[in-house]
Amino acid sequence: LTSDYYHHPIGEVVAAALPVPLRQGKALDVTIKTMSITAEGNALDIEVLGKRARRQAELLSLVKEAGSLRFPDLDERMPGWRPFRKSLISKNLLEETCVGEDQEVAKDPARGEQQKGPLLNPDQKAALATIRATKGYSATLIDGVTGSGKTEVYLHLIEDELSAGRQVDRCWCSFLKSD
Repeated sequence: LTSDYYHHPIGEVVAAALPVPLRQGKALDVTIKTMSITAEGNALDIEVLGKRARRQAELLSLVKEAGSLRFPDLDERMPGWRPFRKSLISKNLLEETCVGEDQEVAKDPARGEQQKGPLLNPDQKAALATIRATKGYSATLIDGVTGSGKTEVYLHLIEDELSAGRQVDRCWCSFLKSD
């Protein structure tokens, strides 16, 4: 562990890894930046722009083809695109928008949809039922060989807590229960 290596308290090591707003006790503002084409950008002849500014034309063409792209998608499809966006925005050919996590954003079909995990076997179901029946705070160790499905049980417990509006504390699956 990093805390052992540097002889530093684990809480301070974990806090250093958190984003600044979380360290300050503030909510983490999750926004998704997207680049969209404007009406003027749609009307522009990209070939004419390409004669003067090839990389700007490449970026404009990429966004025009998709209509709107998230910044991470642009990073994947055209590394080094960011310096060219400023001039395209100043020419009113592209616009940058921020969408909050609670708003609907068009999904990139290349990324796929989130899939449900595998069905639990009888032993996993029994372990999950036993842990769910426990009231108040408790520590539970699930013992099993690698690949036996312990993590899948933990993931179901995490899903329970999050859907109940609670939070999961620590990455090694210690749950905050408020009963």
